[in-house]
Amino acid sequence: MVDIHDRWPLVLTTEHAREWIEPGLSAMRAEEMGNECCSPVDDFEWFAVDKRVENVNSQGANLKIPVTTPPSGAAPRL
Repeated sequence: MVDIHDRWPLVLTTEHAREWIEPGLSAMRAEEMGNECCSPVDDFEWFAVDKRVENVNSQGANLKIPVTTPPSGAAPRL
């Protein structure tokens, strides 16, 4: 998911998420988890989103459109 968000989100199992927030987690283990324990992109549904989602007054299903393949690079915009 690093390719779609600049904050590099991790999607972990409950077990790995609990380990991730442990105060004693070593940097080496955190790096290992980031590289090996994340959910694959195929586990997600992907949507292109309209720029109007940035406005709190915009609502409705028409603001997102399902896409068949995960995006590469930045998240797709309409």
